[in-house]
Amino acid sequence: MDTQRPAPTETDRLHALTRDNADREAITALWRTAFAMPRWWFLPAGPEGQVAPAAAEIEGAMMLLGFSSSERARHFAVEQGMLDPEEPADLLAREPRDVVLGAADFMTAGIQGLVMDVHLSGWFAPFEQLGPMWRLATGESVTQD
Repeated sequence: MDTQRPAPTETDRLHALTRDNADREAITALWRTAFAMPRWWFLPAGPEGQVAPAAAEIEGAMMLLGFSSSERARHFAVEQGMLDPEEPADLLAREPRDVVLGAADFMTAGIQGLVMDVHLSGWFAPFEQLGPMWRLATGESVTQD
């Protein structure tokens, strides 16, 4: 199976615009693009029947590891030695809205935020900011139906 570095995406381009300054328009455009994705991808963690998206400590904070594509999630798992390059990846997919709605549950579990494509660009947000960012980027409140 192919383990080449995934090609750059629009989120990589937008994240690059936010790196050296706090360009609010670029940050909003990045999250607008992310929230418009049909799903985010996660590596599974935990015992069977209790599988949840994987988190890791990054610079002293527990962060949920999200990926903008299944290819990027798989590439990370292979790169980290978590998956043999010849094996299929067993991944979790979640709608961005569902992740935003679940932010309080993640915080209760001690996970402070979400980092996307950590091994490639690593754009992130604290969970407490995902709801406000959702409203800013989409113009909608995120609530349970």
